[in-house]
Amino acid sequence: LLDLLDTQQIPKAVATSSARAEARYTLANAGLLERFSIVVTGDQVERGKPAPDIFLLTAAQLGVPPSSCLVLEDSEAGVYAATAAGMCTFMVPDLIPPQPETAKRAFQVVESLADVHAWILQCGCFAQGIYKPPVA
Repeated sequence: LLDLLDTQQIPKAVATSSARAEARYTLANAGLLERFSIVVTGDQVERGKPAPDIFLLTAAQLGVPPSSCLVLEDSEAGVYAATAAGMCTFMVPDLIPPQPETAKRAFQVVESLADVHAWILQCGCFAQGIYKPPVA
């Protein structure tokens, strides 16, 4: 999925409730820190998820409107936060299936990131306006 986004020159960010040091450490240990242009953490916003603050700050730092963002979330609070920010939200639940109300809020509930990858390829969403790269 990250490779697909890279080939499309789509900026990628992490918006996590974790503290900055913990998030950067975890991403670095997984070899993923360099794959994201922005990392926004819970200690950078006044209100945590389910408030939309972390996602609004992330979009602002990326320099894109919230409506052009696609969010992958594994938590119910995150789905509420991202949809409140006006973002297209996929829920990729970990071990706990979402509550019906949360599933209704999400654009899609998928089983894995591979499903998101397939959806992006099938819908051509980057050409349809979910994300439009800046004109150079």
